[in-house]
Amino acid sequence: MINTEKSFNIHDYVEIFLRRVWYIVIPFMIIMAAAALYTFNLPKVYRASTLILVTPQKVPSDPPRLRESKIDSNRLGRRS
Repeated sequence: MINTEKSFNIHDYVEIFLRRVWYIVIPFMIIMAAAALYTFNLPKVYRASTLILVTPQKVPSDPPRLRESKIDSNRLGRRS
C-alpha cells in the first residue's frame, strides 16, 4: 500500500534520482554510440558547385568632373 501521508523533501528526491540515474545514463550512452557508429559508417561524399558570371564594367567614355564646393560653416555648426 502507498503511504500518502509522508511528505517528501529534497533529500528524498535526490536519493530517488541517484537510485534511478542508470535509467537515464544507459539509454543516453546507447543512443550516442549508435549515432557515432552510424556517422562514421556513412560514405564520404563531398560535392560543390559554383557559377561565376563576369560582366564587363560599363564606364562612360567622358566621366563627369568633380566640382569644388565651398563648405558652409553654418551647416557645420560653427558660428562666425
